[in-house]
Amino acid sequence: MKYLEGFSHVHFIGILGSSLSSLAIICSSQVPLVTGSDMSYNYRYEYLTKRGIRVCIGADISVLDDVDLVVYTGAIPLDDEELSFARSKGILCVERSVFLANLSRDYRQVIAVAGTHGKSTVSGMLSEIFMDAGLSPTCHLGAELTSLGVGGVAGGYDYFITEACEYKHSLLTLKPQVAIVLNVDFDHPDCYESIDSVKQTFVAFANSVIDEGFCVFGESCLVDKNSITVGKDIFADEVRNVNGRYVFTPVFNGVRGDEISLKVYGKHNVANALVSYAVAVRLGVDASSVSTTLSKYRGILRRFEYLPTTSGAKVVSDYAHHPCEIKAVLATARQVTTSKIVAVFQPHTYSRTLQLYDEFLGCFDMADEVVIVEEYPARESPTDGLSAYQLYTGLVSRLKKVTYLPMAHICEDIVAHVDKDSFVLLLGAGDMPLKVKL
Repeated sequence: MKYLEGFSHVHFIGILGSSLSSLAIICSSQVPLVTGSDMSYNYRYEYLTKRGIRVCIGADISVLDDVDLVVYTGAIPLDDEELSFARSKGILCVERSVFLANLSRDYRQVIAVAGTHGKSTVSGMLSEIFMDAGLSPTCHLGAELTSLGVGGVAGGYDYFITEACEYKHSLLTLKPQVAIVLNVDFDHPDCYESIDSVKQTFVAFANSVIDEGFCVFGESCLVDKNSITVGKDIFADEVRNVNGRYVFTPVFNGVRGDEISLKVYGKHNVANALVSYAVAVRLGVDASSVSTTLSKYRGILRRFEYLPTTSGAKVVSDYAHHPCEIKAVLATARQVTTSKIVAVFQPHTYSRTLQLYDEFLGCFDMADEVVIVEEYPARESPTDGLSAYQLYTGLVSRLKKVTYLPMAHICEDIVAHVDKDSFVLLLGAGDMPLKVKL
């Protein structure tokens, strides 16, 4: 029996988050009734309700009357009104990572994509490769595919492609046939004390691969068992930069593939494409088909995504919220424009700003102007670290032009910093890039 076959009504608390929205779409293909709630509205409300998923903004315990499973995000407090009510009524309540793990075990092949950066991009590449090959994968992404407008795809039971997040060690609930680790950097300081503890978690994840499975590493190899490593087993030959988008030929285990001409920006996407190519070819997908799909792949939302604008300025939205990601986005921007680059950044969580403070001070050097926006606290309080304003004060002595802005009137305030010749980067994992219209 499949995991979800025993349930008639599943409710998601935090449904408008990137992971739960994707899981809700998958769930709705197998369960008669799927509902959810979230604290505030965002664009995911529209595509979920169009699929018949009822979404409540704010708590509504009346929805829980006939619920037999509640799935909740780890970001909500344990005294949440809906969660507390469900538990008091004896309703089965499962945290997101546990639900994901239980769901994944219904599938013949689980392809889990981990790493500090690039998970959504590689998951998206693999999803489109397998869809184009007619393999009907089920896909759980942490961002929306540009081609589909959603991050969840309900397919067959042969392939389950999923992001594997390291936050609170949740990736260790999975038992994949293919474990991918793209890179390892220090992040999530609210649950990791050092880079070594982050690395240990990724090593444990790689070692969790089932006996007949294999690992793929985007950087240095973490374990010796049946692994593929970019730069060793697969590499890019004849690499050319064409206005920030790269053209190259993949060489996998000595065999040259067809040329790949990426439509997504940034040199880091060469490594992402190589990982995706290696996984798909190793699993039997035709190599020429893989190159074709990677050459037409249009990426995911909020990853160097050009936004419509009426100001005349070029505006790009990017989810970058870690110093390494910000550097990569700025480097890409320098390859595509000679205009003034205005980096508008909203820090995400107080603890990350504190623990990576020195790195944040050094990651904006390629911008002509920097605007630091009031932080997106997510699950944290000010006592957990440093505020956006404290980051701003540290940048003042380093940068020629840096400004701090509160969120209260962010749209109007940003307009004052932009002219028609600007190249504007809206950076961060919070709500600012979703609210600013230029």
